[in-house]
Amino acid sequence: MKDKKISIKESFNLGKGWHLMIFAILAMLVTNAGVNDGLNVALPAIAKGAGLDYEVCLAMGTVAGFVGVAMMLVIAKFRDRFGGRKVSAVLFIIFGLTFYFLFLRAANIVMYALSQCIMVSCGQGCFYLCTGPMQSDWFPRKRGVVNGISTIGANIGTAVLAPLMTFLLGRAEYKVSLSVFAAAAVVLGIYAFVTLRDNPMDAGMYPDNVSKEKYETEYKDISDKDDYVSDWTISKMLKCKEVWIAAIVPGFITLGLLGIITQFVQRNVYLGLSTDMAVGAMTVAGLIGIIGSYGIGYIDTKIGTKKDLYDLLRSVCVWDFIKSISKFLAPVSICFHFYCWFLLGRKY
Repeated sequence: MKDKKISIKESFNLGKGWHLMIFAILAMLVTNAGVNDGLNVALPAIAKGAGLDYEVCLAMGTVAGFVGVAMMLVIAKFRDRFGGRKVSAVLFIIFGLTFYFLFLRAANIVMYALSQCIMVSCGQGCFYLCTGPMQSDWFPRKRGVVNGISTIGANIGTAVLAPLMTFLLGRAEYKVSLSVFAAAAVVLGIYAFVTLRDNPMDAGMYPDNVSKEKYETEYKDISDKDDYVSDWTISKMLKCKEVWIAAIVPGFITLGLLGIITQFVQRNVYLGLSTDMAVGAMTVAGLIGIIGSYGIGYIDTKIGTKKDLYDLLRSVCVWDFIKSISKFLAPVSICFHFYCWFLLGRKY
């Protein structure tokens, strides 16, 4: 099903699918303001303003991760019933309200933990259960490169969130200045409901933005799948080893990368860099990650996900040694983090 001859120009020929790309990019950027990159700046401000323990707050990310796993099962049921468009819209409106009323106004650790659980569940539920499957339906032969484009939002977030949040905090207290991200999430939820469609045909476009003639001659297998009824159940999936492999491998990759992302600035300041230099390094790392997102997505379309994942795992093993010595040299640490952001494009 993969088109091995896809050109770079053709990879950007997405037609009305750009609404889905724009939503995915901006949604990932906004989500990272509350659960990933943004914590480098937002969490110290919240912990100080609310009198919370920074380390305990940081640990709540682990709790949120486990809650998010359980919530995936619940969100998946809603997605199957109502479709990705409606569920994406609702999830992001909930995300925005949680960001404003719980995250920014957390008066105790319970409120903060609850905000992280809700935001992680909404963000991951949207990406993995809604926009991800929608991309497969809209672009069955461009899935790899489209996924690379849509996840650029994570890298843009890495590049701009730290300096942007630092700027905003210099203008007003965090409850006011950072509320712009809450408003953005609500606006994105409305945008998703108005512009997105679960099926490209509902938007007046054929999959991969091809012509009617090409669709009728080369996409028969796709039209046939509309009549397919899956016999997979939760019990059956839990007994399938491939399901566990598909879940555990990305899980460990995410665990390592997010451990770096959420503490990037704090770690490099500890290693001796100034705050401005650490924030600047994070921005450069994010820009490198943008190249990684699209580049690896394009390679994925060419050679397949399995080979691309093997390449990623080999790279992680090689660079794990560099990580082990990076605590001694700040420049080595920065170089390692730049490479991790390139890998982040591959992971998503």
